[in-house]
Amino acid sequence: MAFATRGWMAFALICNLLGGIFLFFSFQIEPSHFKLVRGSDKQASICVDGRAVMISNGGQYTMGGGIPCPGWDNAKPTAEIHVEKPAFVYLGFLLTIVGFLLQCISLPKHSVELVSTGENVKPSQGTADNTASGKITSTAP
Repeated sequence: MAFATRGWMAFALICNLLGGIFLFFSFQIEPSHFKLVRGSDKQASICVDGRAVMISNGGQYTMGGGIPCPGWDNAKPTAEIHVEKPAFVYLGFLLTIVGFLLQCISLPKHSVELVSTGENVKPSQGTADNTASGKITSTAP
């Protein structure tokens, strides 16, 4: 079976496109109640709803307990990624993998061969080229 046809290439591209669409519709991203807060001098905190859960201060870790989170108002919330449709995840990855495999095996195989004319060409004056005359032809199965 010859996969190096435009039909197989188009089918591979359609598989990749559908795989990307299925993956896009399978996930949902929303902001969470967690924030990773970075301060000055290697200080970082994990905070939930304005309260520090864990604080790192240059390699020393302490549990926050109920300490107000420093820099809560300036930090951005982390993203929660939910899988809305698990079947779309498997179908999306499967179509994408099939599409890429089909693209790899549908590449046309070109061969280049040097056809000699049997004449030796003397280099012209002022050049150091000693190559034989010939023409290059490209053939594709």
